[in-house]
Amino acid sequence: MIPFAPTQEGDRELIELAFSKKKADDRKEWLRGFKPGTYLDHRLEEIPFSEFINKELILFSMADNIRSIPSASDGLKPGQRKVIWGCFKRKLKSEIKVKFALLSVGLNLTNES
Repeated sequence: MIPFAPTQEGDRELIELAFSKKKADDRKEWLRGFKPGTYLDHRLEEIPFSEFINKELILFSMADNIRSIPSASDGLKPGQRKVIWGCFKRKLKSEIKVKFALLSVGLNLTNES
C-alpha cells in the first residue's frame, strides 16, 4: 500500500472541493475539466493528496455520476436497465417483488455486477 504524502498548501481546499456540499458548483467545473486517460502513477513512494484527488477521486466521481444519473434517452440508470433487460430476456411478465427480479437476473442489492 502506498502512503499519502504530508499535506501541502492547497490540499485542504481540494478536499473541500471534493466533499463539501457548499462547493457543488465548483465540483461540476472540476468534473468538466476531467481528461480521459488521466491516471495516478502507482510507482510513487508517497501519493500527494492533490494527485489522489485530481487523478483517482475524479475517476470515482465520474463513474458514480454514470451510475447515478438516468440516461436522457430512456430515463434509466445502468442498474435499472440491467434488471429490465434481464426480465425481458427471461420473459418475466407478471408482477414480482424487486428482490426476486434482481435475483432472477443475477443481481443483488449490494452489487450491480
